[in-house]
Amino acid sequence: MSRARNVAIPSTADYRQLLSLAWQDALAPRTDDAPTVVSLFAGGGGSSLGYRMAGYRELLATDWDARAVETLGMNLPDVPTWQPMRGTGSSNSTSGSSRHSSHAPS
Repeated sequence: MSRARNVAIPSTADYRQLLSLAWQDALAPRTDDAPTVVSLFAGGGGSSLGYRMAGYRELLATDWDARAVETLGMNLPDVPTWQPMRGTGSSNSTSGSSRHSSHAPS
């Protein structure tokens, strides 16, 4: 590690290893008794990753943007997602006004 103004700066290899370990930990399954969270405005999964790194089990993630929900599904495939459709008047409609992932909340 190099030093700048008495602050340790990790090398690129150290940083990559840290990110790899953090990602593996975030993808690890959570126990049923882990604290839970629902992520609103989830985007591509940044907040979801943070919840996971804090030990939470995400019950549902939602966002208006279809591309964001698709990206979230690729990044964290075990997180159930829901995308309300704009202009339907109700986000709880069951008449085709929402898109759901194939995952059901447990």
